[in-house]
Amino acid sequence: TPPTYYIYIYIYIFCPHPNIFILKMARKSMLNWVNICLQDYDFGEIKDFCTSWQNGIILNAIVHRLLKHNGSPALFDIKSLNPANKEENVEKGITLAFSELKVPKILDVEDFVNATKQDERIVMTYIAFFPPLYKAAGIEI
Repeated sequence: TPPTYYIYIYIYIFCPHPNIFILKMARKSMLNWVNICLQDYDFGEIKDFCTSWQNGIILNAIVHRLLKHNGSPALFDIKSLNPANKEENVEKGITLAFSELKVPKILDVEDFVNATKQDERIVMTYIAFFPPLYKAAGIEI
């Protein structure tokens, strides 16, 4: 059976009018996955799917962990990313996710950089591609 967060994420993203409980649980479950996934990185707690993602560092960290686990030659130094270079960082994360992990490019750089509270579903939809990749790589979260 799929982990609970998959079910909540599916409902959150694809149901046009889910109730408020489902919305909150989907968001909470996915944020929990992200925080567990990145616990070895020094970011503190990720609390949303808008401002926390705007500089591209969190996106790159999710990609970085998979590349590191897979021993990919595309591995990069996560500490070399400058938070001020938002567009460049997001472009790097999206491009590496596509070229190395086959995550479809369903978002543009602007979707991350200009994300607001109303855009959380958009960012969550993109991030929902990663848990199955982690599971396939043998990384249990």
